[in-house]
Amino acid sequence: MNPVKEMALTRHILETAAGHPDRIAFCVGEERLSYRELVKGARHQAEVLSAWRRYHPPIIPGDQGLRLPVLLLGCLLSRRPYVVMDPTAPVLRQNQLIQDVEEAGPDLPGLAYLMYTSGSTGRPKGVQISRDNLDFFLSATRSLPLEPPGEAVWLTHAPWSFDLSVLPLWQGLSRGDRVVWLDTSRGVDFPRLAAEMAQSGATCWVSTPSFARLWLRDPTFREALLPRLSLFFFCGEVLEPSLVLALARRFPRARVVNAYGPTEATVAATLTEIPRELAEAGGPLPVGQPLPGISLAVLGENGEPLPPGQEGEIAIGGPGVGLGYRGLPELTRQRFFTRDGIPWYRTGDMGRLEEGQLWFHGRRDLQVKHRGCRIELADIEQNLLALPQVAEAVAVLLEDRLLALVVPAAGAAPTPPELIRGLRQRLPHYLLPERILPVAALPLTPQGKLDRREASRMAAEKMKGGRCDG
Repeated sequence: MNPVKEMALTRHILETAAGHPDRIAFCVGEERLSYRELVKGARHQAEVLSAWRRYHPPIIPGDQGLRLPVLLLGCLLSRRPYVVMDPTAPVLRQNQLIQDVEEAGPDLPGLAYLMYTSGSTGRPKGVQISRDNLDFFLSATRSLPLEPPGEAVWLTHAPWSFDLSVLPLWQGLSRGDRVVWLDTSRGVDFPRLAAEMAQSGATCWVSTPSFARLWLRDPTFREALLPRLSLFFFCGEVLEPSLVLALARRFPRARVVNAYGPTEATVAATLTEIPRELAEAGGPLPVGQPLPGISLAVLGENGEPLPPGQEGEIAIGGPGVGLGYRGLPELTRQRFFTRDGIPWYRTGDMGRLEEGQLWFHGRRDLQVKHRGCRIELADIEQNLLALPQVAEAVAVLLEDRLLALVVPAAGAAPTPPELIRGLRQRLPHYLLPERILPVAALPLTPQGKLDRREASRMAAEKMKGGRCDG
């Protein structure tokens, strides 16, 4: 008998399908999937997987449309973890993910999914999230200010290979709600997506701040387009007061929730509502109080807890912390630890705790957030160095622009467009630098190490000095 216990998530979905089989569960464009169809298809998928003799998780392309939740639910019903692969990633990147999934050994018992994030070695790394992690997260966020279960409509664009998608999909389905997914894989088609929004009846918007900021360019993006909208949920990057105020003008009845958390801690570990008055003060916004059951600490250089108000590395403890990185025991030991029987994760983010609220101050290493995606700058650098025309490379995030300084290899004179074309064969679109800036040499510290601060200054000067095509 399989020792993996049933999930509260799957039990709730099966109960909705039994009690309200014709209720719409999921929408993409004009297509609709009822709870009856969702569960029937998922049970068939579970039967197929139960007979599968391979031990690694099923890899599911993220372009499956209406079938996507069917396949994912089928994995959970069969007690197998799933992996969603970004269909827009280049073939090399997809092959790296497939190789990692297949070669890293048997799965840990009780996994729900593997979520791959940017890795400093130039290869993606798989974060292992358990069924208990996922059930805990859904229970801890059940108190979001939403319509009663079965009446909310979740609207999201988050790619299924990005962990922000976990909240609207699984919280929505576990509540018996409707989930509406906007397909932006081919770019943001404003007329098409606006029409889908207008038809959605959405009550809850889940996205990065960047996506909402993009829509504020459209004058039709206001309460008349989404008259039932009551909640904006943001996670994945810094939320700015100006965005909150702009949304308050367009959607005066909607509340705004700001959340924070890495993939390793199951989507989000903190959240807080941002009232208009706080945004009007103009200062940085808090990222929230810990979810029920989550512990937060701010650590000093030697891992010691710091008192409130002092800046240090943010650590997250509790049942939302995942099971480490697949096939990377040393990295897992560096970032995951146990204290007093509680699992903890060192985020690499800097911040402070003050009056029970967490404030985010940025990264302490080479990991950055760019337009909602977590990026290892070293990942871009390693893939630039893999191109034969490149001798040295450094990636920088300058304000909201992802840039790269490149020293050409001896005898080579690559143009920035040529290098971008080479990178497109190796990296997904969100890791591509906006500009590649050729330089004669990279700046070094007196100790002979790369001077990243000076590299950022050089990039800023070159961007001011003229147009640099990339």
